[in-house]
Amino acid sequence: LSKSKVTDGRLVDIVGDDDSVFTSDKAQKEYIRSYYERIYTPPPSIDENVTGCINRFLGNDILANPILTNSKLSNLESSIFENPISLEELDESIKQANNSAAGLDGYSNGFIKKFWNIFRTPLHRYCTCVTQKSFLTNNFRSALIKLIPKKGDTTKIKNWRPISLLSCFYKTISRAINNRLKKCISIVYS
Repeated sequence: LSKSKVTDGRLVDIVGDDDSVFTSDKAQKEYIRSYYERIYTPPPSIDENVTGCINRFLGNDILANPILTNSKLSNLESSIFENPISLEELDESIKQANNSAAGLDGYSNGFIKKFWNIFRTPLHRYCTCVTQKSFLTNNFRSALIKLIPKKGDTTKIKNWRPISLLSCFYKTISRAINNRLKKCISIVYS
């Protein structure tokens, strides 16, 4: 926010839909939470079973098109993506880390980079373990949501943008996976 052009935006100034001031901090926080919950909750009509949804959406004609069939990975190419993330991939990922804010755990990329020699092996073990289990622990599945003022009247909730502060350790693993996916981008996309 220190670099933002909007300097007068304060969360305490947010008012209700009818411009009414909240009677307590708790009421205001509940209003803000429920506002974003409404926006980001999927409608009940959405089927959570997504198996085959892309094929159904595209249809047989498009699935048989040479452009699509030629953009699929071979079994060998696919198998490369199934390998566990290596220490070298994590090393490359942390080199690419920017100075983003710390997540719930309080560790910033700068701190992780400075002590990478201590963190790299335990993070690699964690990465290997969660890959085998196909499940992240709660600390990597959680985010701290912060609101950033947008342009306009900052007393209106619609003029605030939520951002998620994720664990920088999680982002290191995620970036390593993303780097791996970049290797096939020219095959999948024209």
